[in-house]
Amino acid sequence: MLYIFQVVGSDHVKFGYTGGCPWARVRDGFWRLVHPEACCGKLGWESLQLVALAPGTMADEKFIQTQLPSVSGEFWHDRDLERLRSAIEARVGDLLPLPAKPDAPMMGRGVEKRPCCGGSPVVCYACRATFTFLVHLNTHRRESCPKRIAAVKSSCGACGKLVIGRNLKRHERACRPSESSVGPIGS
Repeated sequence: MLYIFQVVGSDHVKFGYTGGCPWARVRDGFWRLVHPEACCGKLGWESLQLVALAPGTMADEKFIQTQLPSVSGEFWHDRDLERLRSAIEARVGDLLPLPAKPDAPMMGRGVEKRPCCGGSPVVCYACRATFTFLVHLNTHRRESCPKRIAAVKSSCGACGKLVIGRNLKRHERACRPSESSVGPIGS
């Protein structure tokens, strides 16, 4: 589904794609997204109003985004709302009727906000690196913290470099073994 949400109290809209219900997509708001300063503090459930909905795919979303570049991240000025609607209709056909806004989701869902909206950075107590979101800290701790022995790294068979496990195949495709690890030519 392609959707457009009005950010109430700002002069911006958020356009995007979701594989399910648009209201489920915004139950935690858009706090984690890069956004214009005018939207700071206004990205929660109570400030989002669905204004357009259409069948579509992520490819449709990307196509429309290339045709109508955003102001910041996935946010446009509300003066571009009709152009966005027209682009959606031209790409996928008629807009769908808007479902009613359901009751607000339960409070205390662990919403993480960007620092500009009142969120606090999280700190790795081992190496003191700071991160905007807990998920980034957890990935750092699990895969790359230089102070944690448990950080999982694998050795590249060609060059011997220690690489984060999930990046090993990509590293091996681009790996240039050092000349010292390759035997003399012709021997």
